[in-house]
Amino acid sequence: MQIGNGQGDNGQRDDRQRYNGPEPGRPAEHPRYRGNGRRILGLSAAVLIIIIILASVFFNVARASHTYTNSYSYVTYTGGVRNINIETSSANVRVVETGGGELRMTVNGRANYEPDLAASNSGDTISIRFDKDMRFSLINSYSNLELTVEIPRDYAGNLTVTTSSGRIELNDSGFNDVTLRASSGNIRIRDLSCQNLRLNTSSGRIEAESLTVTEGDIRSTSGNVILDKANGGSLNIRTSSGRINVGRADNADIRANASSGNVEIKYVNFDNDLNIGTSSGRINLYLPSNAEYVLDVTTSSGSINSEFHNFTRDQSNERRNRFSGRTSIGAVNEIKLSASSGNVNIKTN
Repeated sequence: MQIGNGQGDNGQRDDRQRYNGPEPGRPAEHPRYRGNGRRILGLSAAVLIIIIILASVFFNVARASHTYTNSYSYVTYTGGVRNINIETSSANVRVVETGGGELRMTVNGRANYEPDLAASNSGDTISIRFDKDMRFSLINSYSNLELTVEIPRDYAGNLTVTTSSGRIELNDSGFNDVTLRASSGNIRIRDLSCQNLRLNTSSGRIEAESLTVTEGDIRSTSGNVILDKANGGSLNIRTSSGRINVGRADNADIRANASSGNVEIKYVNFDNDLNIGTSSGRINLYLPSNAEYVLDVTTSSGSINSEFHNFTRDQSNERRNRFSGRTSIGAVNEIKLSASSGNVNIKTN
């Protein structure tokens, strides 16, 4: 018998080694059936995923009706603490002073899961973080949660509060430096006394009943800035889209700029420098009748109106839509007002 000639005993080619059919005794499987099996498996996996998501939604909605009221007594305040930092992703924050000796944290509100609150003390800094707990749900969202932080009244250090989506409230407080930042939420202050103040919100309004600061920087990208009282110090106020209103300014140096909105400031006592600008809006300035100052007013498209008539005009700057002058020879306080598209009104209280 020849080796490797591909012939069998009967002289015919032996193709058994190249045969790809089923093994003897096993029925053939049509390729269409194999494809259907894969499709059925994929469909089953998709249905299972949908069932899990719907169950998670149902579970979260059911839990959203739960109300959480949890109190945490964290640390006993000591004189070595210089900084308190509070950060939350999407909850309201309220800071109040208390007569006790402990810093306390309380969580109230409605949510579809247990909130995750953590606090630590490192050196001279207390850090508080309030966040979502993602471990037990595929779809999580706050309904309405508020973190209240009670700080001992004798604390005189720095305070920083940051929230991504929530409002910030500060009531009857006195600190060294205060920084409040809200990416999407309002900032409200009842009564604050501090050295340096920084307020910033990207999308929300800023309101303060009373501010007594040495230096203040207040900015709102899209929202109004409303200050009922500004007691002394120096304030820089800016808003890209919103109005600026200071209802009672008492010897405060103010620099205010509104890209698109009106500016109104009322002084009860004036012995300061003032700079107000608006790109699209009017300026209303109220001054005591005995105020003395050097005035420079310009408007590109609008009128200039003043209830003060005791000005010595500066003839060198005499032109349409501009007025400059002084109320007296000895006046040194400078007032600069500029409106690109709007009227400028100077009135007496």
